[in-house]
Amino acid sequence: MQPETIRSFDYVRPVAYSKSGGEVLLEKDLKKLVWHDLNKKRVRNVRILGAPDTFELDICWGSLVPLGGNQEGNAKKQ
Repeated sequence: MQPETIRSFDYVRPVAYSKSGGEVLLEKDLKKLVWHDLNKKRVRNVRILGAPDTFELDICWGSLVPLGGNQEGNAKKQ
């Protein structure tokens, strides 16, 4: 039995790795999300309850870690 052939995509962007590292979340054609299993080489659609069928995805490369070190538990003792 051969796996199904997946049509080519116009656009694919990696978004995140799974916690196990075995899958990659991909944005497909600027409107859908899919998980790509790196070992099995299979793709499955992602459905988010209550989300529209298509949407735009923005990625923020910032950090949630404070830079100043003056937050509680983050200050350096001298």
